[in-house]
Amino acid sequence: MATFETYVPGEQVWDERHHATLRFVAEEHNRVIGWIAISPVSTHTVYSGVGEVSVYISNKSKGKSIASKLQHHKIQIKIL
Repeated sequence: MATFETYVPGEQVWDERHHATLRFVAEEHNRVIGWIAISPVSTHTVYSGVGEVSVYISNKSKGKSIASKLQHHKIQIKIL
């Protein structure tokens, strides 16, 4: 696991940091088991359209290809 965060941000901070329509959640039995989201890397115009992908998968769901499925879904949605 790798992260640049040293604390868990609040919901509002997290929401402000990630693209509003490029975030997806994986659920199993009505529980969130993973998510993927895009955040801009910079506010500088030269970096417009460049993003960073963040992925979280719960420990119990690792090894089930959840991250790959979320990534594939994100790519398909962006193409459409």
